[in-house]
Amino acid sequence: MAVNFTDRRNRDNSFQQFQTLIKSGKSSPSLNNLYGVEFSQPRVLQEAYGSALVPGGVLSGDLALQLNHYAESIGAPSRNLTTATVNNIGSAYKYATGQSHAEISVNFIMPRDMKNYTFFERWMNLIHNDTSQYVDLLENYTCTMKIYKMERGQGKKVFYSASDLIKEQKNNPADATTKKGYYYENQVTGVWCLADVFPYNLSQVELSSGQASYTTFTVGFQYRNFRFYPNNENIKLGSKYEQNESPEQNFLNSLGTDAAKFFQNTDGQYLELFGNTFDFGPIAKPEFFDFSTNFDFNQPPGTEPLNFWSNTAPDNNG
Repeated sequence: MAVNFTDRRNRDNSFQQFQTLIKSGKSSPSLNNLYGVEFSQPRVLQEAYGSALVPGGVLSGDLALQLNHYAESIGAPSRNLTTATVNNIGSAYKYATGQSHAEISVNFIMPRDMKNYTFFERWMNLIHNDTSQYVDLLENYTCTMKIYKMERGQGKKVFYSASDLIKEQKNNPADATTKKGYYYENQVTGVWCLADVFPYNLSQVELSSGQASYTTFTVGFQYRNFRFYPNNENIKLGSKYEQNESPEQNFLNSLGTDAAKFFQNTDGQYLELFGNTFDFGPIAKPEFFDFSTNFDFNQPPGTEPLNFWSNTAPDNNG
């Protein structure tokens, strides 16, 4: 490793470059108060209460909105490498042996109807009933969870309509807002996708006779594994195949669109070469929710697949 002490390296301590960096849009510092939380529908709650206590259920009211907007704070999942030590002669060194992750927790504000609290309390009681002392199957009580990270004003351009303007703007044609007539939605810049999630800890609810404040509670979650998917518009993570750098890819591209579709539909090994687009556009809107049991988006380029386990008990026919 060469070290050159004659290199001036003005870029390392240039305040002007620092100013340019923080004002450059995509490279400016991220804000930690723009995020979204989404749960799919645990099977045990569907079987016990139908659509009354599952996110997106016909009879669940605004449960999905409560789980998202009342998530006061949340920590994204962490990833750790386990190591072992080699200590023969001289200084010891370590090497990687595997991966591990820590549980996550979410702090929720409790609404007056206590619906989000009831959701987790009944969910946990159905995982293990303290009366019968039976534990349900993993596939029945787990669900998927998504944590969206957003940034201000980098999303879709939306135009105002006349009904969106306040009275003062309508009466003042010179108003700059009226002239512009549009705004930019928040952009989803990344998603943490967690598989086989279930709550393992529901904290106590603190009540006090002192000064009034919001009632809150904390839920701890365990999960099997997770993936972080950055927005392809910001970070290009395509593999060599996806970047058309292999002879096989170039040959398939030369066959034309129809032939490519034929290979995609008849041979699974070519699936990774086509259609690997991860569209963040729809989920940039706050009213969008997806409550399917599994993730319905395509695998993003350059990312190992996230494994979902459909049947954890081979002898279970139900």
